[in-house]
Amino acid sequence: MTLNMPKSKDNIELLPQVDDVFMNLKVNLDFSIKKHGMQSIAVVSTSPGEGRTTSCLNLALSYATSGKKVVLLDADLRKPAIHSWFNDSNQLGLCQYLTKLNSSNEILKNTRFPNLTYIPTGYTQMNPSGLLSSEEFDRLMQELKNRFDVIVVDTPPALKYIDAKIMAAKCDGVLLVMECGKVKPGTALKLKEELAHAEARLIGTLLNKVSKKSS
Repeated sequence: MTLNMPKSKDNIELLPQVDDVFMNLKVNLDFSIKKHGMQSIAVVSTSPGEGRTTSCLNLALSYATSGKKVVLLDADLRKPAIHSWFNDSNQLGLCQYLTKLNSSNEILKNTRFPNLTYIPTGYTQMNPSGLLSSEEFDRLMQELKNRFDVIVVDTPPALKYIDAKIMAAKCDGVLLVMECGKVKPGTALKLKEELAHAEARLIGTLLNKVSKKSS
């Protein structure tokens, strides 16, 4: 699945401008989601700066706009960014739930967009991969599946941190985001092989930052 998407900017006001692009992506993903009964989608990329977080935000908005109840989960404990798009602090979130400091209700945050809720990482702790591998995380995901129609999960760069592959394995499906002209075929193949080894289900690939000349 290849879609042309504008370069990301840290401004939530810009996201609705690319609704058509991500509505098309949503329609394509829906075929796989309905076939396999999926609710959770991990969005991964090989390296930083490929538009992964922007893709998460737009995909979540597309589902929310269509009437689905959506939660956007920031699982990039290495360099969290979701909270900044909503001009929010990052003191309380996923890490505080996983370390049993706060409840799930306390880390869920509403947005001005109907049907869209998000969970920031919160103040990050030591051993991110250990936190994401925990039973507490599994319990949270099950609770979110009971409360929401769709869960979109942001992750750190997959070839640099094992966290992304942990999330890919824990989610029902994986969307791979790649920047046009940046990712070499061998690098993409390596990541796909690692995802397969983690028994993650790849349901789509988004080719990002495609110039008019290259498209």
